[in-house]
Amino acid sequence: MWQETLKPVLISILIGILLGVFGATAAHYFRAGIHFIEQFVSNRFDNANRFVLFFCSLSTAAFVISLIKAKFSVIRWHGPADTIFAAHRVNNELDIKSGIASTLAAFFSAAGGASVGQYGPLAHFGATLGSCLKAILKLRISTDIVLGGGVAAAISTGFSAPLTGIIFAHEAILRHFSFKVLAPVALTSSTAIVISNYLWNSSTFKMGLYSATDVGPMILLSITAGPFFGFFAILFIFTILTFAKLPTQKGLNQFQSFLIAITGLSTIGTFYPEAMVSSPT
Repeated sequence: MWQETLKPVLISILIGILLGVFGATAAHYFRAGIHFIEQFVSNRFDNANRFVLFFCSLSTAAFVISLIKAKFSVIRWHGPADTIFAAHRVNNELDIKSGIASTLAAFFSAAGGASVGQYGPLAHFGATLGSCLKAILKLRISTDIVLGGGVAAAISTGFSAPLTGIIFAHEAILRHFSFKVLAPVALTSSTAIVISNYLWNSSTFKMGLYSATDVGPMILLSITAGPFFGFFAILFIFTILTFAKLPTQKGLNQFQSFLIAITGLSTIGTFYPEAMVSSPT
């Protein structure tokens, strides 16, 4: 009897450690790869006209993304919303092929200058890794463990905040707390930050130290900033959804859509080049 009880616990611990290692590695090399490409292009073509440089880099990224879409037969790109949806379905398995393709597309998009964010794709890729690991090892464990663990590893590594990874996985992805899931997710998040700090000693966000006298103004600023940024977050999402529908509404093909987007981003990059850099320095 005790063996039947102990076996799932040991499997959960093992999966937690593996997801922590894989998640930390994926997050590190995702960011490092983007930074390497950006630095390579910047050093090689430092004297080139900005508009031409961004136009060429974005065109290259668009071409590679088109190849990825064709190779993986992707109907639409996947992201954190699909992870949340998968966590609340009866058959809550992620589409592994689409998850990998979407992460590759996000990588080349960000490296080319059209950043779609780094930690959204990484969070979804972490969940995809968890689903892939479960499928390969044919594990009979809760999918919540592999989904939540993968997301927690990505957030923990990227923000150097293991507690944030645990809370984000439960609050934003799984939408519930349970002791069965909490332990392996916490282990995954902790393993990820330990691996990241030990092997690469790097973090995108550096936290400073604050005195007790700073707490009051920080709380007041947070209360004021919450509704302000919440409004712009809604506006941002609305803008993305609206522009995503435009090609279909206007009857544009893929080439025309790419050309308009690349020209617009290249123009922005000409005057505000820092807006096109997505990797940490």
